[in-house]
Amino acid sequence: MQQSQQIQKLYNIWWKEKNEKDKACFTKTRTEATALSVENVGGVFVVLVGGVALGMLLACVEFMWKAKKNARVDKVHFNILNR
Repeated sequence: MQQSQQIQKLYNIWWKEKNEKDKACFTKTRTEATALSVENVGGVFVVLVGGVALGMLLACVEFMWKAKKNARVDKVHFNILNR
């Protein structure tokens, strides 16, 4: 196999010829950049609003859980509806 240079032929095919084809893909450059608009970045705002809403809900639940736990420690009746 080595004497018939099959290894060298395979090496050339895989490393040299293939790299030349790949380089052609990377050399094509865009000459004009697209501006960012609401359509391009709108998903970021959806995730941001969803995260803030989830965080506020979690903070309220945690506050109520801690208030109930403190009421149990202080031996005070915990009732949200009747102040």
